[in-house]
Amino acid sequence: MPSCSGTTHLLLGDTFKRDDAPLEGAALQTVLDIVVANPELGIIEPDPVTQEILDFYAEDVDVMKAQILGVATEDL
Repeated sequence: MPSCSGTTHLLLGDTFKRDDAPLEGAALQTVLDIVVANPELGIIEPDPVTQEILDFYAEDVDVMKAQILGVATEDL
């Protein structure tokens, strides 16, 4: 690719955690302030239609995660 222009974006969910605990109060506000200050960052709202589709397949994904789907016979 000879050139690329524009602004990259990192889309974030609407919950933030540290050590598996949701951020609250001043810690949460610090993160939100950082997001607002950086145009590359953006918080998105979950799309209900898309979530419904994902939920439909979630159980199948959990079953597949428990299976060995392939084995590498040599280091890659």
